[in-house]
Amino acid sequence: MAVRIGFVGAGGIANVHFNCLEKVPEAKVVAVCDVDGDRAKRAAERFGAQVHLNAQAMLERAELDALYVCVPPFAHGDVELEAARRGLHLFVEKPIHLSVEKAEETAQAIGESNVVSSVGYHWRYFQTTDQARELLGQSHIAFMLGYWMGGMPGVSWWRVRSKSGGQLVEQTTHIVDLARFFAGDVQAVQAVSHQGVLEKTVENFDVDDASTVNLRFVGKTIASIISSCMVRHAPNVSLEVFTDRLAVRLTGQTMTVRREGELREVTPRDDPYLRENQTFIAAIVSGDASAIRSPYRDAVETLRVTLAAGESMRTGRAVAL
Repeated sequence: MAVRIGFVGAGGIANVHFNCLEKVPEAKVVAVCDVDGDRAKRAAERFGAQVHLNAQAMLERAELDALYVCVPPFAHGDVELEAARRGLHLFVEKPIHLSVEKAEETAQAIGESNVVSSVGYHWRYFQTTDQARELLGQSHIAFMLGYWMGGMPGVSWWRVRSKSGGQLVEQTTHIVDLARFFAGDVQAVQAVSHQGVLEKTVENFDVDDASTVNLRFVGKTIASIISSCMVRHAPNVSLEVFTDRLAVRLTGQTMTVRREGELREVTPRDDPYLRENQTFIAAIVSGDASAIRSPYRDAVETLRVTLAAGESMRTGRAVAL
C-alpha cells in the first residue's frame, strides 16, 4: 500500500523527514506546500510531486492519505484542524501550537476522525531511551535534571515570543517531553526567567536569556529544567534521571549509566527520526497506531506544561495542572 503524503513546510526539519521517507518503501510524497515558492519547488522536484503555495488549496486539490506539518510554532493550527476533519493522517512537528485551547480542538477532531497522529518528539525513539526505561524498570524516579543550553538559532521568528513561544516552548520542549515519557503527568509547575542580556545586541529579541522550570509529577517525582540561548560556549542538552540505585544521563549522542561500582557509556547507533517516520507510516498501513510514542493527544500535555511555565514566569506564581 502506497501512502500518499503532502507536506506543509519544506524547510530544515521537513528535509530531515524527506530523507527518512525516501527509505520507507510505502511512503510517497505527492504534494509540497511552502510560502517560499523556490523551496517548495526544490522539494517537489525531488519527489516528482505537485507544488503548492497555499495549504488550503493543496488539501482541496491533492489526493492525500497523510499530511506532514513542518512549520514554525505561530503557523500551527488551522491546517491540522482542516486535515483532521478531512480524515487525513497527521504528522505534526513540535511544538504543536501556541495555544492549549486550539490544540485541544485539533486533538478532538483527530479523535472524531479516528486518524493516525504522531508528533515529532524524536527523543522518545532513541534506542537508548528504550534502554534507559528498561534499566529504570519499576524503580521510583526521585528527581530529574534537564538542560537545553547553547546558542540562539538563526531564524528571525525564533527570538520573537509571539511567534516561537520562547526557548522553553520551541526547543526545551524535547526535554520536558522526555521527562514526561519517564515520569508521567505533571501536577504543578513553577518557573523563573532572566532577560536583559541578548536584547541589547540582538534585534527584535523578546524571549528569555535563561529560565529554570521546576516540575512536580503526579507520582511525586520532581524535576528541574534549565534553558539558555546565551551560552554557545557551554552547551548542554540532556536529561539526567535519578533513583536511589542509579543515575542515567541521556543526550542526543550517548547514554551514561552510573551506579555503585559501575560507570558505563552507550552510544546509540540508530536514527530516531527514521524510526519515528517508519512507525508513523507502518501505523497507517496496518491501522494499528499502538507503536506511536507521541500521538497528538499526548503532545497536548507537553504543550500544557511549557505554556504553564510561561504563565508562572509572568505571574511569579506556581501553576497547578
